[in-house]
Amino acid sequence: MSGFRFLTIFILCYSVCFSQPDDTVTAGQSFTVSGTITNFQPGKTMYFALYTSQENLDNRNFYRKVIFEGHKLQGDSVHFAFTDVVPGEYIIAGYQDINGDGKMNMGLFGPKEPYRIHEPNYGLFGPKFNKCKFRVSGNIDTVIIVLK
Repeated sequence: MSGFRFLTIFILCYSVCFSQPDDTVTAGQSFTVSGTITNFQPGKTMYFALYTSQENLDNRNFYRKVIFEGHKLQGDSVHFAFTDVVPGEYIIAGYQDINGDGKMNMGLFGPKEPYRIHEPNYGLFGPKFNKCKFRVSGNIDTVIIVLK
């Protein structure tokens, strides 16, 4: 065996046997995105969802959602969790339904009910996915959403 072929085989074997695992996400892997919501009115239902694009956000086509029924909202904070979230880019958006009609009521200058986008970076005409998105590549448990 020539010295060059031996060296090539040695390098290949060494790199396979002793390489460090990379931090890339394995296919089929999913994670949990969780945190706390504060500054809500007890007794009023809240709706929060994960969205995967601007189009989905505009059309209210959510990826995952959580609903907090008003009668269960007591205290000054509530924990939320989106489970089985595949790696990718997301935006969290939600509101509290103060008048109980099941929708976020809008006024001339935006929402009339308490709402929030995680990673807020609002444009002149509302939130833009590309400015507010965050990446999921592992479990996230530090999201804090303060309704305004």
